[in-house]
Amino acid sequence: MRTISIINQKGGCGKTTTSVNLSACLSEAGRKVLLVDLDPQGHSTLSFDYQPDKIQFTIYDAFATSRTNTFSWDKVLLKQSENLYIAPANLLLSFLERELANYIGREKILLARLMELDKPFDYVIIDCPPSLGLLTVNALTASSEAIVPIEPSFFSLHGLNKLLDTVRLQEEKTGHIIKVHALVTIFNNRARFDRELLREIQSYFGQSLLRTIIRMSVKLGEAASFGKPIGSYNRSSIAYEDYNALASEIMMQEEYCVTEDSGLALKPQPIDGGIIFRYKNPEAAAVMLAGDFNNWSPDSGLMEKRDMAGLWERLITLDPGTYQYRFVVDGKWIADPSNPIKADDNLGGVNSVITIG
Repeated sequence: MRTISIINQKGGCGKTTTSVNLSACLSEAGRKVLLVDLDPQGHSTLSFDYQPDKIQFTIYDAFATSRTNTFSWDKVLLKQSENLYIAPANLLLSFLERELANYIGREKILLARLMELDKPFDYVIIDCPPSLGLLTVNALTASSEAIVPIEPSFFSLHGLNKLLDTVRLQEEKTGHIIKVHALVTIFNNRARFDRELLREIQSYFGQSLLRTIIRMSVKLGEAASFGKPIGSYNRSSIAYEDYNALASEIMMQEEYCVTEDSGLALKPQPIDGGIIFRYKNPEAAAVMLAGDFNNWSPDSGLMEKRDMAGLWERLITLDPGTYQYRFVVDGKWIADPSNPIKADDNLGGVNSVITIG
């Protein structure tokens, strides 16, 4: 299951439009999709012709019941089609920051709830609010990827550094890595200013910029006003063509994502901020990382479960050198199965070995 946050604190960039139409196009392509509306304005909910203020159960309940464990996805999910479900939102979400002010672990509530899903979704798309508060932090904590819609304007570029700094800070605090993609939206190829800003965006993001460009189209606004995704409103429009292309580009990454979570690609990887250790075991209840870098203390190397497939992660900072380590899986010490480099532990077993620098 790939969980992707659509995030930008600036309004008018096509964030909700992208959330809705990417979800719809992925579902048309045969993928099981859950669209989570995490914006108190409920615009993704409105985009499917639901009235937020008339819905009894919303994604708010996933957070509000976190202390009582009475939450049920069955009450919240709205079935839009065979492959597409929506977790709706309304203004109640705006009260959560205050209600959960003293709740320990409040930034991980959505992640925990998504792990309780009993439906086999291929994608969870999260429409984030246009702010960098608790709801957005929950979305990032639950996501492995983020898409940042950027419309060609001075103000959209001006706020990017703050947004990306928030993502990096989240990574440093939690050790959870988020792959950020940029998406150019509302693009007018006839406008010289748009073309110049496109080159600037391409230079800034490089390989992190998605190839698909969402062109300006009045049909997107019309579709939203009728409570429909573009594919249900006008399949001959350039907007439908563009969002289909975006869905195809995202699906083309699936093979890479599967490879990334398996085999040798799970071996420790250097990233900005340190080394990311990964271990995959859907049956494990607890996984810890122990090595000579933490005096072989499992308690100081608790790993975090990232998804229902059983991917565990831990980010640590290491100076250049050679280190030995093991995973402790439900109390059992094992070498890293994805790392072929081993060393005798002088006790009849082996440790995994990593060299930095």
